[in-house]
Amino acid sequence: MKNNKIRHALSIPAFIVMTSFLLSCSTHSETAELKIAVPALDLPVLCKKMAPIMDIWKLEPILVKKGKIKEDMDKAEKEKVIRHYINNKTKQYKICLKSKN
Repeated sequence: MKNNKIRHALSIPAFIVMTSFLLSCSTHSETAELKIAVPALDLPVLCKKMAPIMDIWKLEPILVKKGKIKEDMDKAEKEKVIRHYINNKTKQYKICLKSKN
C-alpha cells in the first residue's frame, strides 16, 4: 500500500513536468509555422473607371472632406479643383489600362 502512495505521489509531478514540456513544444512549433513565407500571388490589375458625372457639384462634399476644397474658396476656384480631380481620375484610368496590356 505504501508503494502505491509513492508511485501516485511521483506521478503527479511527472505529469506536471511532462505537460509543461509538451505545451512549450507546441507553442514553439506554432511560432515556427508563422515564419513560413507565403509566395506573392499574381492577381489581375483592376482598373476602376469613374461613373459618368452628371453634376460635378456632387463631388464637392468629397473634396471638402479630403481637404482639396476650402470653405473660403469662391465658386470658380471650387469648379477648377473639381475639374482637376475629374481629369486626374481619367488619366489614372487610362494609365491603368495601358499598364494592363
